[in-house]
Amino acid sequence: MVGELGGLLASAVLKVVTQQLGAAIANQVMMQLGFSGDLEDMKMTLESVAAVLKDAERRSVTEESPRLWLERLQGAASDISDMIDELELEVDAKLPALKLRLRMTYGVEGDRVTSPKVDEAIIVGRTDEMQSILGSLSRKILTQDFTIFSIYGMGGIGKTTIAQLVYNDKQFKDYTRVWVYVSQILDLNKIKSSIVSKLSTREREITDLEMVAAGTKVLIVLDDLWENDWAKLDTLKLLVNIGNETKVIVIATTRDEGIARRFSTIEPYKLKPLTDEMCWQIIKHKSAFENRDDKELLEQIGREIAVKCGGVALAAQSLGYTLHSRRLDEWESVKDDDIWNQPSSLDSSLNHVLASLKLSYVSMLPCLKLCFGYCAVFPKGHRIVKDDLINQWISLGFIEPSNRYSHRQLGETYVTHLLRMSFLQYAESQSIATVHHEYSKSLSMHDVVHDLARSVMVHEIQDDNRNQEKNGGGRCHYALLSECSKPSKSLRALHFLDCGVNIGLCDDALLSVKYLRVLDLSKCSIPILPSSIGQLKQLSGSSAILELPELIGDMIGLLHLDLSGEAAKEAILGTLTELEYLNLSSEKSCIRRLPEDMGNFIKLKYLNLSGWNNLKIFPRSCGNLKSLVHLNLSCCVRAEAVQFSSMVPNFVVQHKVGESSSNLVMLQDINPSELHISKLENVISAEEVQRIRLNEKRKVQILGLNWTRGARRFVEDHEVLGLLVPPHYLMEFMLKGYRSRNFPSWLMGIAPDHFPSLMRVDIEDLTECTSLPPLGQLPNLRILSLKGMHGITKIDWYLCGGRGPRSFRQLEEFTLSHMERLEEWHTANPCSENRKSRFMFPKLKKIEIHHCPKLRLTPCPQKTRHLEIEGSDDTLSSWHIVRPSSSPVRVNKLTVKSSKLPLHRWSLLYQLTPLSCLVIESCSDLSSSPEITSVLSTIQALFLKGNDNPDMPHWMGELRMLHSLHVSSMHPELKASLEVMSKLTSLRYLTLSNCDSMVSLPMWLGDLASVRELKIESCPNLNNLHGTIGRLSSLQSLQVTFCDNLKELTESLGSLTSLKKLEVGCCRSIKYLPESIQELTNLVDLRVITCPELNAWCKSEDTKAKFPYIYFRL
Repeated sequence: MVGELGGLLASAVLKVVTQQLGAAIANQVMMQLGFSGDLEDMKMTLESVAAVLKDAERRSVTEESPRLWLERLQGAASDISDMIDELELEVDAKLPALKLRLRMTYGVEGDRVTSPKVDEAIIVGRTDEMQSILGSLSRKILTQDFTIFSIYGMGGIGKTTIAQLVYNDKQFKDYTRVWVYVSQILDLNKIKSSIVSKLSTREREITDLEMVAAGTKVLIVLDDLWENDWAKLDTLKLLVNIGNETKVIVIATTRDEGIARRFSTIEPYKLKPLTDEMCWQIIKHKSAFENRDDKELLEQIGREIAVKCGGVALAAQSLGYTLHSRRLDEWESVKDDDIWNQPSSLDSSLNHVLASLKLSYVSMLPCLKLCFGYCAVFPKGHRIVKDDLINQWISLGFIEPSNRYSHRQLGETYVTHLLRMSFLQYAESQSIATVHHEYSKSLSMHDVVHDLARSVMVHEIQDDNRNQEKNGGGRCHYALLSECSKPSKSLRALHFLDCGVNIGLCDDALLSVKYLRVLDLSKCSIPILPSSIGQLKQLSGSSAILELPELIGDMIGLLHLDLSGEAAKEAILGTLTELEYLNLSSEKSCIRRLPEDMGNFIKLKYLNLSGWNNLKIFPRSCGNLKSLVHLNLSCCVRAEAVQFSSMVPNFVVQHKVGESSSNLVMLQDINPSELHISKLENVISAEEVQRIRLNEKRKVQILGLNWTRGARRFVEDHEVLGLLVPPHYLMEFMLKGYRSRNFPSWLMGIAPDHFPSLMRVDIEDLTECTSLPPLGQLPNLRILSLKGMHGITKIDWYLCGGRGPRSFRQLEEFTLSHMERLEEWHTANPCSENRKSRFMFPKLKKIEIHHCPKLRLTPCPQKTRHLEIEGSDDTLSSWHIVRPSSSPVRVNKLTVKSSKLPLHRWSLLYQLTPLSCLVIESCSDLSSSPEITSVLSTIQALFLKGNDNPDMPHWMGELRMLHSLHVSSMHPELKASLEVMSKLTSLRYLTLSNCDSMVSLPMWLGDLASVRELKIESCPNLNNLHGTIGRLSSLQSLQVTFCDNLKELTESLGSLTSLKKLEVGCCRSIKYLPESIQELTNLVDLRVITCPELNAWCKSEDTKAKFPYIYFRL
């Protein structure tokens, strides 16, 4: 059993609630009603408490007192969240917070699965064992028609992985293969149904296993067998012994040696732990160890961590991903963590895997902790539909807000993180309705990982097997029940499982759970929702019902609605104008046309109509669906007139097994302004590409064509792309995943009169192409990006379309990224008999080169203003090969990132004179030479980011024109000599930001006598302003922001006699400003913003009298 880890969730809950408070404070209605002040006080209190959470969470694993404190704190934060929800509903008559998602899936699908798929790239150390197992099976195949072979060993050791490898081995290519996940409850009927459904294409007609498998060869995997009732095991053995001239091989995996021996017909196989070396290889792979610069320092630490994994692959995988991109000291912290010494199980090997999973969990971001912990509400082995899971995360407020990415995009990212940590794994989906749905991949959790999730949510989850009082006195927020008795009033998510029709949902059943956001009845055949559902103003859930209540039409704030399966489609939905997600998929829909009011869903982003094989007509009102980004029309084979005008910017090509064409023909009558076609590998024939007549779609201005890398093709990419000729007046073109070596004629024949309006081209992940089309002939091309084209070794005049002068006449931005084999880029070409060179890019202003390790650029286009080079050291050092041009390059700004090359070898600098701005980020060696320092002498602005050297570069003293210096994420004890800093007589602006480990200002700061403006930003551990700041006699402006640990400003501020402006913002520990600021006779602008402890000081009459010009916002 895993020890209680519930206290580790507190920081995650607090962060979500704090963000919720921030959003509420900004609400105009809240401000008008006078609530914002109270909410701000709550927010400040939570933020103050958050400062001590890290230590409390660490101690809560072993100590009872901090664990109880954290649980109470977590409960209080949840109450605040509920209060905000209720308050928002009361102040807005339109019910903006209503988030209802009803899932109407008819019937119950199998819900416990693992998958036969395996990532062989990370299989380590099991080759010999697999060969031994295959050898044993081969010998038995020759002599026996029925064989049961069991693999046993502890949880997480790799039993399922071995079974996957055997299942996919070519030795069994002629077998019909069936994978069944059994788990802790042995249901013989479900196992039989699973086998029959795999063996028969006529499942509803044939249910007899012997008949359906007669005369065939069958391989069955029974994964994760727990049953220790010998009678049931014998019955299972009889069930899979099909007979009737059928050769059957059964492979079972189990933790129990007794079960393995009882069930097997031959000697079972005990899977031994991996060696320490094997665990180290897994950690190296998952942590990208070989790409690190500090491998020598890390290796011994990593090997010691590998020993602690106890030979368990799951432990090594989880820790390996956790260590990815971590610093040396963080690797040491993992190695030395006390958690390795805390017993969680009587099994010492299991202790190792649980300890590694705990360490990975502790390292998660707060939002990810919540998302992972919530998965514990599902039973072990449960198939979790990824799309549903993300929707529930969003509805529960777990997704951290972002200005750049949507909630769904962030949810996909969270899933990816959990998969890479081995906290989630892909499961094989069996839902027919979702086979063609791009977002409906199924997920599951390893049993050991599920144990960890349950320990994290120990006081948060209520289920039938656990008493409410034991789970926190009725304060549970998530429940998994089989009957509706008295659910906890604080529930946010309520799931029912295998309830049949007797769930007992009377009309008032849901009155007590007014904060409910997720209601899941998808495994219950309930005929109608109770009337009390109307009270659930925050609801976002799923339900398997046969009839929609009339009140659905009144829920005008509804965001998510799932009517998949056989639910009634005649409900009045037109009033649901806030809908963003609508699933109307069905296995056998008889509907031939959509209702006219479909056009009312003007905010709709996701529409699933898959399985509507009788659908013929789309209403004209569908043209109003301007926000739609995903449309699923798989199996809509009879649809004729699609009048969607300017919608469907994102179209996913899909096909159904046995069909003669894909759904691409649905685009035949669509003419949108923006069109992105993905999964083009699913095109069945060239004829269907011709039918859509892409080149006639005159309204299309933005076009994206995308193939999935590594996916099976039915038609060669070259043939498909050859028929997808864009319209003449296209403005932007994106091509991704194209796998053929050559381009079709319409691309290779580009001439100056082709695509006259095309301004942007992005080409990505074309791994097989060895040449480029003559893009230089596009007369108005402004932006060009080439990424992941591993077959390209040289860029020369051919890219321009010949040696003539008319090439890339308008190009302003050019990006080269992840071109691993690219060695040469000739920016000039001979265009006349006397071989006089002409630059290809006469107007190029910005060049970005990312991770092109072999690229040599000769020479640099003369009008380039901004040059950015990342992870491409050959580009930095290759310039000595070319003699400096007689016409100097006019680069104003150079950005260099992630370079391992010493600064004195950056020979490109000789070409970039005079350079005015230099950005150096994450570069390991800033040692210079007299020649390079001379070139740098013209720099006016210098940005140093993430460079771990403890000393300021000595060459800085020679930058006599340096006007602005920005230092970010630097060494905590950054030093600089007086000799260097005293020479910076032209320095006017200095910024210190994101220096997380800096506790005091550097001593050299006082040597910068000429500085007029100083900004200190986001230095959370800074606790004092050193006295040397008082020596900045020329300082006119001082800004100190987001320094949470700073408790006071220094009295030496009174010496800054030239200071005109002082701003203190978001420094939550400062209680007063020093008395000495009264001596600042030139101070005319004093600002205090969001500093809660300064509230009383700012409001005092004495302060107002002394500083009439003070501005404060609390």
